[in-house]
Amino acid sequence: MKRTSILKRWSLLIVMMASPALFVHSVMAVPVQQQDLVFKLYGDGIALRDQGKWQQAIDVFKKLQKDYPDSYRADDAQFQIAYCLQRIDGKKEQAFEAYKALTENYPKSSWVDDAEAMMVEMAAHFVEQGKESYQTYLNKGAADAENRRVRLQALIAMGELNDRRAIPLLIDILKKENDPAIRESALSILSDFGAEEAVPIVLEILRSDANAHLKLRALHYLDDVPDERALPVVMELLRTSKDDNLKLRALYVLEEMQNEEALPILLEIVRSEKNDNLRLRALYALDDIGSERALPAMLELAQNRNENSSLRLRALYSIEDFQNPEAVPVLIDILKNDPDKNLKLRALYALEEFNDPGIFEQIKDLILHMIKNEPDDNLRLRALHLLEDMESPEAVPILIELLQKEKNRDLKYRALRALEGSADERSLPALMRIIQRDEDANMRMLAVRILEEFDPEKALPALIYALKNDPSANIRHRAVAILEDTGNSGAIDALLHAAKNDPNKSVRTRAVRALGEFDDPRVKDAMLEILKENYR
Repeated sequence: MKRTSILKRWSLLIVMMASPALFVHSVMAVPVQQQDLVFKLYGDGIALRDQGKWQQAIDVFKKLQKDYPDSYRADDAQFQIAYCLQRIDGKKEQAFEAYKALTENYPKSSWVDDAEAMMVEMAAHFVEQGKESYQTYLNKGAADAENRRVRLQALIAMGELNDRRAIPLLIDILKKENDPAIRESALSILSDFGAEEAVPIVLEILRSDANAHLKLRALHYLDDVPDERALPVVMELLRTSKDDNLKLRALYVLEEMQNEEALPILLEIVRSEKNDNLRLRALYALDDIGSERALPAMLELAQNRNENSSLRLRALYSIEDFQNPEAVPVLIDILKNDPDKNLKLRALYALEEFNDPGIFEQIKDLILHMIKNEPDDNLRLRALHLLEDMESPEAVPILIELLQKEKNRDLKYRALRALEGSADERSLPALMRIIQRDEDANMRMLAVRILEEFDPEKALPALIYALKNDPSANIRHRAVAILEDTGNSGAIDALLHAAKNDPNKSVRTRAVRALGEFDDPRVKDAMLEILKENYR
């Protein structure tokens, strides 16, 4: 596993801090000549370090410490030794000990914070490699380090190691720590762990902690670790909090829990809350709970034209899921009277879900009126979808007219689909016109497929035309199959022509197979002729 970018950023920070330009210390009262020698030695070491000559740099820094152990650069040299060791393969643990020596031997050095941060990063790396003894440094860094940055880094490392043994320590930090950022980090890691052990302290935070950011983090935790014990606490927060951000996140938690006990507070929010974002999220939560006890509130909201259209639309989604006949009058009213096209479209979807002949009879005239007169093509298209399930003879003239006059290809195709299964002879001229003239192969194929439902005598001319003239081999192939099923001897000449002359081998083969179903002298003679032709 790679170390994360967060830890790398700490390393980069330390490298930047190790730049010679930043090494400004107060000069102790030592001879000027000695200061010059120390300055030169330290500068030589830095130059070697910057060239990547790690071991040579270490030797220079060690010489500085040996020759001038009390100099103002002794702690700097110790940090640089550790830094260079860290860059040499196989010497990472020596580097760790060098950083540790800095913290112990130079406790007042300005490098101590950086050394402790590096030790935490390296300890995490070692633990990841299976060196469990370094876990102590992570625990100590998270719980006891005086440096806030070190503690945060230790917490991050513990989370990235995904070691659940850290959970008790994280909970303890959450209970005792005063620093809000540390507590938020601990809670975030517990959330990543999915640690159910933290639920009691999380609920206590929601009940009594004054820090709104921490409460928000606690609600995010409950999103990741849903627990029924949280239900009364979250509902109470919704009743009492003035913070809309907290209330919004609490609604996400209730949405995840899907508990019917939350219905009263959710319905109260839908009906009474002034913030529409909260009302919308309450609607989502009600939708996930799926209780029909919410239906009256949904219907009331959906038909109120003074309400926010997004809220009304969301209510219609829920109404669609319920499929309750009580909703039909509201849906019809929206289709007849509401100016909002999105709401009308959703109402059509909701009506389509019923698939109930009785309801279809109620709305049939309205749907036909929309198909004929509605200016919005999306609504007409959806109405045609709904009409497909009705199989209404009254619709046939309207569909034929649409096929003749409509320019929108999607509407024409859907009108043709609505004719499928009707076998209404009034549509034969329109089907023949499509087979003869329509440029869209999908339209012609569907028209041929619809003819399969007709009386063979009535459908024969159009099928023969398709077999002889359609440029699509797939359509000609389908026409052969339908002609075979009709068993009508009027198809023999067309099938013979296809068997001998069709440019597509698959169509010719299919025509020969179809001819085998006819007991007719013409077929036998033709079969012999075809065999002679093929094996000549």
